[in-house]
Amino acid sequence: MFKKDRLKRRASGRRTKTQSKDKGGRYVKSGLRDNGDVAIDATLRAAAPMQGLRARQSGLNIQKEDLRYKKREKRMGHLTIFVVDGSGSMGANQRMIETKGAIMSLLSDCYRRRDKVAMIVFRKDRAELVLQPTSSVAFAARSLRELPVGGKTPLAAGLLEAYRLIEATGRKAPETRCLLTVITDGRANAGLGTAKIREEVGELARRLAQLKACDRLVIDTEDKRGLLKLHLARSLAQDLGADYYTPDELKAEYLQDVVRQSLAALEA
Repeated sequence: MFKKDRLKRRASGRRTKTQSKDKGGRYVKSGLRDNGDVAIDATLRAAAPMQGLRARQSGLNIQKEDLRYKKREKRMGHLTIFVVDGSGSMGANQRMIETKGAIMSLLSDCYRRRDKVAMIVFRKDRAELVLQPTSSVAFAARSLRELPVGGKTPLAAGLLEAYRLIEATGRKAPETRCLLTVITDGRANAGLGTAKIREEVGELARRLAQLKACDRLVIDTEDKRGLLKLHLARSLAQDLGADYYTPDELKAEYLQDVVRQSLAALEA
């Protein structure tokens, strides 16, 4: 269904469940470590074989060594972060329309799944978090109504903003796993400082690749039918350790399906 190049991933491991550090979440098994959350069933099973060897009393004789404690598991929520090239290259306005359409459609799934969507746009000399993480269709519609496009391509700024958002999400909601979706042709021509632009992009991409609770996609919008093909988005995907897609034409339905397929893989 999708044009996907199987690049070698430096994946951090996919999982959508995490061990709970409190009394929230589903009880999945018991253990000996004292966390204050006694597993009555497992404790009784541990004590039962020992009753014949212990002093008789009116009820079960339960000793400290019998105690078992609950290990709980929480389902991890997902945050899908769209990082969108809003520069003048590659028909940015239409690309923005399709991306916003995909976000609005994906939000219909979010409430049921405890998931959220965010959007970062990079253009001119900066990147902007134009949609804070949300599962609200109404909020997204207001935030995304009009987004200007045009200008240079500060790809490094977009990656840096994504890094900051993922780090902040990890501090605020450590049970959340992020799916970073970068939509660009990779032709960065505006940097953050004095370093070479492509070196900045590569360094930030490799930093993102090291984040443990983050999976990554790159949607390459370069016109592969043109004479000048630089394949810079493919290089970006390699540095990110990302899955790499090359659509003939970027459509909202395509983006929805790619993201939904990726989220389904996280739950497999």
